[in-house]
Amino acid sequence: MRSARLLLPILTILAGGCVEHTTSPPVEEPLRTERPVMTASGRQETTTTLPNAQGQGLDAGEGTGLPASSTSLPAPLTMTTASTPDSGAQAAFAAWKGTYTFSECGTTRIGPMIPCWSYEVVVQADGLVTVHGDGYQTMIRLRGRGESNLDPGALRIGFDFCEWDNQFECQYKSGEPRLRLFTLVRKSPGSTNLRFDGAMKSNVGKKELSAVK
Repeated sequence: MRSARLLLPILTILAGGCVEHTTSPPVEEPLRTERPVMTASGRQETTTTLPNAQGQGLDAGEGTGLPASSTSLPAPLTMTTASTPDSGAQAAFAAWKGTYTFSECGTTRIGPMIPCWSYEVVVQADGLVTVHGDGYQTMIRLRGRGESNLDPGALRIGFDFCEWDNQFECQYKSGEPRLRLFTLVRKSPGSTNLRFDGAMKSNVGKKELSAVK
């Protein structure tokens, strides 16, 4: 009996040493797939797709026999981001980079004054455009983008959105293809006109304005 009591702690220690210790395998990050797509306006964009919980880029229910509304297989997460302009478009926009100022005045007095308006168009190297207009009952604050598919002597400006401090309700609608606001026309080196051939109109009915130097 005494021998049995002495052996019991030894057996317990030996038994404890036989316990297996396991570690979980490392979790692999899901693979991301990217593919180029073309928008309706002809711009190239990049679409990134993350696989679902079972490692497959499937829509919910596809290939599983489950209805599309089932939450057993979540749909892949897709993110679309606009790409930068190609080298040809960048070169075209760089040629137009700068600030252009235009002005016009009416011919009829309103009270003691003759109404006038001024416009400032800022073209960035990436094609983004800011349009500000100020004058009699006017405070225009717009953002747009140049269209690079025209000849080198003209840059069409498409509408993106109205800024928060644009006066009155925004009268333009964004979408694809972009709504044309107007066109910048290069008459000669150092001479640029604003041509009212889109949604934005002259306050005095003019078709073009010459840049103020």
